[in-house]
Amino acid sequence: MNVPAPPANAVAAASHPNPYPYYAQLVAEAPFHYDRDLGAWIAADAEHVEAVLQHPAAQVRPPSDAIGAELLAHLARFNNGDRHLALRARLDQQLKTYSERALGEVPLDAADGDLDAFIQRYPIYAVAAALGIGASELPAVFQCVSGGWNEAAQLVDDFGLSPTDVGLLFQTYDATRGLIGNTVLAVSRGQYALDQVRQRPDELSSTIEKTIRDDSPVQNTRRYLAKDVRIAGTQVRQSDCILVLLAAANRDPVATRAYTFGLGPHACPGRQIAISIAEGALRHLFEGRLDTTSLARSVTYLPSPNARIPLFKRALQNNVKDSGRSRTRP
Repeated sequence: MNVPAPPANAVAAASHPNPYPYYAQLVAEAPFHYDRDLGAWIAADAEHVEAVLQHPAAQVRPPSDAIGAELLAHLARFNNGDRHLALRARLDQQLKTYSERALGEVPLDAADGDLDAFIQRYPIYAVAAALGIGASELPAVFQCVSGGWNEAAQLVDDFGLSPTDVGLLFQTYDATRGLIGNTVLAVSRGQYALDQVRQRPDELSSTIEKTIRDDSPVQNTRRYLAKDVRIAGTQVRQSDCILVLLAAANRDPVATRAYTFGLGPHACPGRQIAISIAEGALRHLFEGRLDTTSLARSVTYLPSPNARIPLFKRALQNNVKDSGRSRTRP
């Protein structure tokens, strides 16, 4: 068996076939260091990841990077300070509303039996349906989200969604897609017993939770310093970038929690919704006739600086329960 060379750097690690030995080496030997090639500090172990994510001077955008009046200015994720707190309170309330009502049935196009397409579409269809988007409009919403932030304004203009709704769709897309795919991959590699996952709802939930920690769909995030500070005893200058390796800290032997959804004021608030959507997609896949034994043989990863999204290129093999369209509940 050919063993792949280690990742070229901490950014390349996100889509590497197996970045975890590399991460373990960073945790043990260089838990907080400056990478001149990347032009960023690297926080790898639990101590430094926690210190960065919870530091009040660590912001999600460079201090000199003005948001302006575009849609991003209305999203908690891209703001700091008092404005972030106000927008986050609004988002938390909206997410609570979603959590209190079950996500409705998702009319999901069978995507011509393509497993990758199913995993790609499912999170967006689930969230859009919960936002009240009709079945006939779901493909158009998906096209906007998959087209990137340049298409975000169309979701407001054509579908009447609020900026908060749009932010939820985009933040759900890659992270939940990666969570579904990485769990399928773990099962296909025999890390979890498929029969138990199929038969016991609690086993499926446990499998997803383990994947969140062991093969994080979001491998890293970034923070920028608003002023000169000391991070766990190391001096870091204003405007410096810190690449926070969530996936490395998850596997730090002294870690007492998973960092996939972040920590501190900018922690992702959508953890439970992501898990619920992943449960729905995986239940649909595992209840069908998906041949998991062959999926890991030729898996590749979508090129990404921070997300870990496996690509299978394998058909669903008659997994869809009726011709052309299935209805499944996340």
